Amino acid sequence: MATEILTGEFKRSCTKKNGKTLFIYWIKGSYALLRDYKASRGDYLTVDPDGKNDIPLFPTYYYCGKVIRLKKSMKGNYFAFDENLEAPFKIKEICIFVKNYFYDEATNY
Repeated sequence: MATEILTGEFKRSCTKKNGKTLFIYWIKGSYALLRDYKASRGDYLTVDPDGKNDIPLFPTYYYCGKVIRLKKSMKGNYFAFDENLEAPFKIKEICIFVKNYFYDEATNY
């Protein structure tokens, strides 16, 4: 049985007051999947303020490409993943953070 997956399309980016860029994706999928996504986001759910439709948005600090795919974790959260690497972007985000945190320019380690 194939797992149903939500898709997202890059809509825009904006810079927050803290200087970080936030990338916004429109989420598309079946009615049941969108309802589940909205329920999982709870108070953190954001919808498209420009449109008349109730399109949910997926905000992230990392650009994941023009089109993304979202999967649901065992804990009920949705995450963007890369099919080619079969690794969620959350794992990549952690690796990038650790690399940048421990990287020393003087020694290249």
